[in-house]
Amino acid sequence: MLPDLPETQLADLTPLNRIPNIAGMDQELEQLFDRAQRLMEIARRLSEENGKLRGELQAIQGRQAELEGRMTEARSRVETALARLPLSMDEDN
Repeated sequence: MLPDLPETQLADLTPLNRIPNIAGMDQELEQLFDRAQRLMEIARRLSEENGKLRGELQAIQGRQAELEGRMTEARSRVETALARLPLSMDEDN
């Protein structure tokens, strides 16, 4: 328990040899804080990019499904047209 001393005298109770350690810890905490901020910014940008890429992928997958449907339709029309052709030229005569 600290004695009842004015605040100015309480500061005198801090050993002077510990102050450099505090300054070093402050610098380290500042560096950690800066690094954490950079990492949060990177995470935010990656999240935005991920959302954008997911949207693009969904659009491309929709387009691919549409093109596959058109290919199936075209294949069916070609098969129908081929089925109408005579098997050989002799059948016409």
